[in-house]
Amino acid sequence: MQSRLPFEPQHIEPALVGRIPFSFIDLFSGIGGFRIPLEGIGGSCIFSSEIDKYSQKTYKSWFGETPHGDITRINAADIPDHDVLAAGFPC
Repeated sequence: MQSRLPFEPQHIEPALVGRIPFSFIDLFSGIGGFRIPLEGIGGSCIFSSEIDKYSQKTYKSWFGETPHGDITRINAADIPDHDVLAAGFPC
């Protein structure tokens, strides 16, 4: 089958999944849709924020911690240093 790409595909070595630990924060976290895969590749969630009380309850039941609430009421100095910032979008 001929490729429709404007270049010839190359073999890409698999990423160093799980070999390089990193920290991340989970903003507008919902029920943890970004947290699950980021932890799966070696990430450690060090802060989360979610305004919806029902999403907070689900997040707590899955991860054992309740996300901080409204991000607009959180002082930036209270957000820990991190390697990756994950931010959800409205469903």
